[in-house]
Amino acid sequence: MNGHKACFNGTHCLGNNTDPINLEANLADSDQDGLGFGGGLYATGSSANVNLTNALIASNQAQSGAGIAIENQAKLTMKTELFGGHCWDSLYCSQVVENKTATDNAPIRGGGLYATSGSRGYISRTMFARNNADFGTALYAFKDHEYPVDTYVDLEGVLIVNNGSNGSDLWKDSDTIRNNNAYMKINFSTIADNDAANTSANIFNTGPIANLGLYNSIIHNNDDLPAFRGINHDNADFYECLLLNETGSLPSDDTLIADNPGFLDRINGNYQLNPLASAAVDFCHEFNQSATQYLDINGDERGVDASTISNLFGPYDVGFDESIDQIFSNGFEN
Repeated sequence: MNGHKACFNGTHCLGNNTDPINLEANLADSDQDGLGFGGGLYATGSSANVNLTNALIASNQAQSGAGIAIENQAKLTMKTELFGGHCWDSLYCSQVVENKTATDNAPIRGGGLYATSGSRGYISRTMFARNNADFGTALYAFKDHEYPVDTYVDLEGVLIVNNGSNGSDLWKDSDTIRNNNAYMKINFSTIADNDAANTSANIFNTGPIANLGLYNSIIHNNDDLPAFRGINHDNADFYECLLLNETGSLPSDDTLIADNPGFLDRINGNYQLNPLASAAVDFCHEFNQSATQYLDINGDERGVDASTISNLFGPYDVGFDESIDQIFSNGFEN
């Protein structure tokens, strides 16, 4: 599914660069038992291979995976592609927003994405915002102990913000990201200002084989929401180059720093980095397990060395945005 103009043999063209693939306001509950999965999109089976480019998954409802549900070894690839530097949105060209799970008939998992039973999700340059669920307001990855294939979710250049509402509505809003006995890697991503309930965290890692890698990312709330809770493997190699609002919930490591990320306009939802006032600029090096595969949200190269800032550990900015050291890089008005 391509939310951009695609031409074949140089003559026959479909689509445009001004409208997304739009899966919006759907309800997964055809038999009215409250147990439907995948409000916007549902994929199951090892032969199911879904590719979403420049898509808007919005305002869908389901018991679990209100936006998207993948299971039984299905594969999902979701990404942004820019054409001439532009797409249908001024900044966030791939979005999973305002999806709501059911409020009863447990389990109620994954407001934005629910990945289970050996499925694989590869998400890049995508925003998850204002989603709700009892468990995993933005994302939930799960593998049953007896299932023979591991569930795997890979996130790079992803923005995860403003999910949940502190359990003040119909949902428990427990944890922004919940990794239950699955494998998950989060790289060059920004997780900020999510409103999880008490005793929750931005990331919860649980289960005997839950394997989580966090690299070159920002995890930051202005309130006292912990960055992490659960099993941490007691191995700092799983966590490198993180800018956080607190460091006590993760293993001790010199590259885990508590500081203000210096977003351009946090109040109005612009989580790009201010190149003149961000601790995230020229923060980190690149290493084997975190080698970047994609450009940043604006199509900029990673690891651009800012000429006026001394590197902390290396030239790579942490988070979903690589700031560019040039005049008017974010528009003339800025």
